[in-house]
Amino acid sequence: MRYVGRLAALWTVAALLSACAAGEASRTLRGQAGRVTWEIVDIEQALEDRGLLMRWTFTIVLRNPTDVGITFEEVETATEAGGMVSSIYGGMGTQPFAQRLDAHGEFRIRPTQLWGCPLCPPADMWRLFAGGVIFYYTLLGRDDAGGKVKVPVSVRLDSSVGTRQ
Repeated sequence: MRYVGRLAALWTVAALLSACAAGEASRTLRGQAGRVTWEIVDIEQALEDRGLLMRWTFTIVLRNPTDVGITFEEVETATEAGGMVSSIYGGMGTQPFAQRLDAHGEFRIRPTQLWGCPLCPPADMWRLFAGGVIFYYTLLGRDDAGGKVKVPVSVRLDSSVGTRQ
């Protein structure tokens, strides 16, 4: 009977580990825009300024599986509050972005996002960071044939996403 109990305990642990692995796999952040695929990897988070700001750093991997290269010219960035708190500050804008994605090529971008609420009481910061933000990163350019290319990437960043630093 003692062995049956151990076997049941081992089976339970194995099931929990499998569920954790499956949960992590389902959180993989990837997509496709036209012929370009993207993936977000290596997400890190850190609290700063006495816990009033949260910083996320991550890598956007862009891949071009086609025979036509792409030259990106601009990047648009924007954010949207992910939870009930509307006082998250951030911004949107367009900036020059000169980067080439060769045919059958790949490149990586490593942006950092910093979010906080200077007017929120410190005791409420967990709620702010739990709701998080949605970060939009849109690359604009042209392919070698002269066609317009638009690659929108989005990622929801909250306190459960990324390795804590």
